[in-house]
Amino acid sequence: MPNLAQMKALLSLNIGRDVGKAANVLSNAEIEAAIKARFPGAKITAHDVIPAQPGTKFGPFESTSRVTLQGAPGSLNDRLFGLSQDLKQQAIPGINHSTNEAVLAGPQAADWGSEFSKSHFVHPGDQTAFGNRQEDFKNQFTGGFYHGSPANNIEAFDPTKSAKDPMYITPKATFVTRDPEFAESFLSMNNSGKMKTGSTMYPVSVNLGQHWHPNTPEGQQVISDFVEKYPKRAGLEKGLNRGDWTAIENSDFLTHLKDTGHDTFHVMEGGIPNVGVLKPENIRGKFAEFNPDEAANPDFMKAEGGVVESHAAGGKVGMLAELMQLVKQQGGSGAAKRLERAADLVPNLENKFQPQALKSAFTGDNASAVMVMPPNDFQKFATPLPTHHKEWGGFTMPDGSKGDYQDYLNLLGQYSKQGGLESVPYLQLDQKTGSYFPNIAGHEGRNRSDALAKLGDQSSLVQMMPRANLRESLPRRSQEEYLDALHEKIGSKPMVTPEPDFNPETGKDISRGLIQLPEMFAKGGSIQGYQVGGAIKKALKFAEDVPFLHYSNKPSLTSLEPGMYGTGIKGAEAARLKDAPELRPRSYFYVDKGGDTMRPEQGLGNQKYQGTASGVYNLAEDPEGFHAIAKSRALDPYMMSFGREMVDPAVKATELERLIKGAGYEGYHTGDVGLMFNPTPVSKAP
Repeated sequence: MPNLAQMKALLSLNIGRDVGKAANVLSNAEIEAAIKARFPGAKITAHDVIPAQPGTKFGPFESTSRVTLQGAPGSLNDRLFGLSQDLKQQAIPGINHSTNEAVLAGPQAADWGSEFSKSHFVHPGDQTAFGNRQEDFKNQFTGGFYHGSPANNIEAFDPTKSAKDPMYITPKATFVTRDPEFAESFLSMNNSGKMKTGSTMYPVSVNLGQHWHPNTPEGQQVISDFVEKYPKRAGLEKGLNRGDWTAIENSDFLTHLKDTGHDTFHVMEGGIPNVGVLKPENIRGKFAEFNPDEAANPDFMKAEGGVVESHAAGGKVGMLAELMQLVKQQGGSGAAKRLERAADLVPNLENKFQPQALKSAFTGDNASAVMVMPPNDFQKFATPLPTHHKEWGGFTMPDGSKGDYQDYLNLLGQYSKQGGLESVPYLQLDQKTGSYFPNIAGHEGRNRSDALAKLGDQSSLVQMMPRANLRESLPRRSQEEYLDALHEKIGSKPMVTPEPDFNPETGKDISRGLIQLPEMFAKGGSIQGYQVGGAIKKALKFAEDVPFLHYSNKPSLTSLEPGMYGTGIKGAEAARLKDAPELRPRSYFYVDKGGDTMRPEQGLGNQKYQGTASGVYNLAEDPEGFHAIAKSRALDPYMMSFGREMVDPAVKATELERLIKGAGYEGYHTGDVGLMFNPTPVSKAP
């Protein structure tokens, strides 16, 4: 039991982790750094994270850090006020150890501060004022854009400093696209097509501001004014009306756009709608804090994320790279390695969960761990969902209608694919006094796990959250320290007693036998399976083998050669592919359905061949949902800001093929016809 002098040297602080309207933003590292700066010489002896409590008798409490200091706090009020200002949060004593009086934490805690005057705290109104300005500033930006660059150390976008060939540089603008594959094509501009070490994809948001688009009346007026102002450039008028990049990127026209107050502009390149940004301060990284006080700063990573670290050729996709850098800064290299290992085991991890959810899982409470397991296995540890839950038809859908459990799972699956789930499922681990084996004592995430399983996911991330018996007695100054102690106590893959099942007929729990918990990561590992361009090679579970017929003028073919495309027949398809040279190599075929085979088009030739198209995608059934993705990529972002959907069918067709080829399929078919991207053996057909 500490004596009075020791108690006076202790200080327990409750610090909210929210900033403005953004939940759980402050990290352990940020909070501890601010405390050390305001309390020099004090030692942090514990740092626990208390989850948000939406309903208490005192009102809703946000997620809170409870930090215990040992030392001589000195001028308590002044230091707390400074700490509150540093964090833009209330730093509130949890216990006044001088008087042993408890002080509550929460939005109104300053009013209950015992001898600590509420005038020494940042009031909720002050914090909200900053939060509202920050939210307003962030709302000016449109997310979902990418910028590909051979450079891994961009801090502010300056095209004149580009490492690319000068012929590819437009000095007055930086270009972004909604198509990550198109952005990826700019990672290397050398003739060999190989990616340079350090090539990086940057996920960014853009403040479109005053946006120029040729298909609007305002856009047409800009073109007319330009031709009148620059009569020698009248030859560009047709190209400007088409959105042709060769015309739009003319130096005089870009100057005209700047002079007329434009911030961004529409441009078509390779059949892909892109956006040119004239002011670098209108670009922000995915993890930028969107500080309104830094609005004029061109540093696009002026935020938590910092500069994206270097990666070797064929390295991690930009979004994952940026997230790893953020985790490394806030949780240390150990946390970054654990994220790296999880990304190796869980395909598309960075898109399956929202960035904030992954940040919390890997940099939150030191007394926690992460595991990877098949989502189907989650309820082997957690109490299985009751039958009445799965048979209930009262789940509220986004449009206000009611749906059944399968509808709800489909909705969660949609969230997973379009922006990510908001939190990572977790299991609470405990060990009862006198028990040799730990036990699962709580959970959260059964519905999400079922949704991921329904999508066909074979692995997903799960957090381990310890109860008091596996928490309070173990050191936790860092996550590594805690995990080492936990592994020493129970092992990295312990046998555990799962939560009981429930028998609704008897109203009693049903005990279940011991089961081995997946490994709780203590160390990381390298990412495997990444190919040049950052794509993850995955098993193509929807690939099909389809018999086909092919017609040609050549009498002795042994293989279909995609590079020979166009020698049999030309048309609108060949014109479309002129702007997509990477997709041009192809060989067409008719699906062999016996007497139901489609009649061949005239002009193909009278030489008939047969073969098998292996590893092709069934576009008629479209199990991967490529049609919807291609449509979203073909939408013009500026028109979307007005609620108008403009889809170019030719662009959508090109996007479909990019998706199919990029996923690793050898080609695709519609049930009647199809094509192959790669050489395919054939033989003469009877």
